[in-house]
Amino acid sequence: MAFNIGVDLSGIEQPANIAAQSIEKMAASLQTMAKHPNLTSEQQAAITDTFKHIDTLAQSFNQSVAALPKAVSQTSTPIITASKSIMSDIKLYTILLFALILMLIVLALIAIYYLVLAPVKNILLETTGKLNHMADALETTANLVHESNQFHREILNSIHHYEKQQKNITN
Repeated sequence: MAFNIGVDLSGIEQPANIAAQSIEKMAASLQTMAKHPNLTSEQQAAITDTFKHIDTLAQSFNQSVAALPKAVSQTSTPIITASKSIMSDIKLYTILLFALILMLIVLALIAIYYLVLAPVKNILLETTGKLNHMADALETTANLVHESNQFHREILNSIHHYEKQQKNITN
């Protein structure tokens, strides 16, 4: 990011040119008045003296207007230097802020892991282990029920077989 600092002198130039033209016209009018034959030598001297003061004023004014761009460029240098310094400070603070935010995010993620995810993981592992034990117990129970059913079938078959033999003996 760069700053270009400058002053638009066109707004100052136009009134300055108008003022310079007005001073020149006033000087020409005074010079014409000084040559008027009805004036005394003292009056002519006073007008000539006034003309010299106006001429000095016009020259001073023109020098001031001519020196204005140089003065603006000299005063803009410290402003540019200050703006570059401010920009470098802003860049530094922005980098530090992003680093701080990144560190806070990492710390928050670590805290979430140790305070939430690790306990949940342990609870899930414990629950899964208990469910495995329960499934093993259910499987053992199912095997026992199956074996018991086979034993009961054998008993029923034996009873049916015994009843048939009893019927055959009685008949």
